[in-house]
Amino acid sequence: MGWLAVIVFVLGSLLFSFEASGFFINYYKIDKWEKVQGNLVNLELSENKNRIRLSYVYEIDGERFSGNKSSVAKTEWCAATDREIFRLENIMKGSNRIVVKYDPKNKTDSVYAFDCGDVWLILFVLFFPFALGLLFLFVLFIKAKKIILSASI
Repeated sequence: MGWLAVIVFVLGSLLFSFEASGFFINYYKIDKWEKVQGNLVNLELSENKNRIRLSYVYEIDGERFSGNKSSVAKTEWCAATDREIFRLENIMKGSNRIVVKYDPKNKTDSVYAFDCGDVWLILFVLFFPFALGLLFLFVLFIKAKKIILSASI
């Protein structure tokens, strides 16, 4: 039973790490996109006020586009800090001007230039489950090798 728990933990840690790596791949891909001024059209808060959904418009070379992605994950609803929500609410009351990032190869693919200042902290935290998963795989491999070698003697 103990080995089953270890195997489940190892696989869970590795799966979690690989899933989270998609976040970082998107972050670095979007980080290289072009920036343009846009106008915030709509801002919604979830019931518990920790997630936002927004829509915006932006213009490139005289052509108008609209978008509703507000995170690196390019999802409609996005977790947001109180500071970011406060900032967006003030923008809605004032100028409505925001920075939008768009893919120069596909100008309709855009995202609100959300501040992901804690990316390195998240990366650091995600490293540990991945490293533990690899460590447990290594230990599991050594134990299995010893069992196989002792059985063949």
